[in-house]
Amino acid sequence: MESRVLFNSFRNCLFLIVLLVMNCNIAVAASLVVDLNQSQAISAAQASKKLALVNTTTASRGTFVQSKYFPILKKPIIASGEFYLTDTAFTWKTLQPVKSALIFKNNQLWEQVADGELSVVKNAANMTSILQNAISGNFIKLTKQFEFYEIKTPLDTDGKNTNEKNTDDACVVMLPLIESLKQGITQFVLCGKGQINTLSWTDPYNNRTDIQLSYLTPSETTKINEQ
Repeated sequence: MESRVLFNSFRNCLFLIVLLVMNCNIAVAASLVVDLNQSQAISAAQASKKLALVNTTTASRGTFVQSKYFPILKKPIIASGEFYLTDTAFTWKTLQPVKSALIFKNNQLWEQVADGELSVVKNAANMTSILQNAISGNFIKLTKQFEFYEIKTPLDTDGKNTNEKNTDDACVVMLPLIESLKQGITQFVLCGKGQINTLSWTDPYNNRTDIQLSYLTPSETTKINEQ
């Protein structure tokens, strides 16, 4: 029963994977440490400027590695795959540990499993739209749902840099304004320089999701599209 709850929660946050956990010891997952006591709210434009975001309406394609931390598990659940986004569509394709794809288009979320069958995913379109706008840097569309704050690079409770792959990146944190979002997100951290490179968010139950993004160059994207 507990595994099913975790599974459903995981899928509703967009990333559908199978929980393959064996012989796990109970341990508390590190949570983000973001001190907002000396921070002030900033506008969406200021957040974009801090991260030096450019071409937020240009289509992009790349790969991701996601680590999902649960307080009851010693190690994170890791998934990897590729993504593709435009102004009107967003595809998140998981390749490991199981193949699946989530396709968001026309405010509708679809799940495609390994055999190619499509089915509608309910109650997850809002989170998918948030991820699409966050990754594309379209912060203006997030201002009714979140308030932006300028922060230093966040550390987890072990003092580890949660953005160690891109140490030159700047970071901003988004705090939810809507009660329904507060039930699933306590804080949402975005880090990048010219593009969004990492996303991290926590929920009220101290679960944490970290995502590292790597982007294909325009020439690499063109070659894939021509195949």
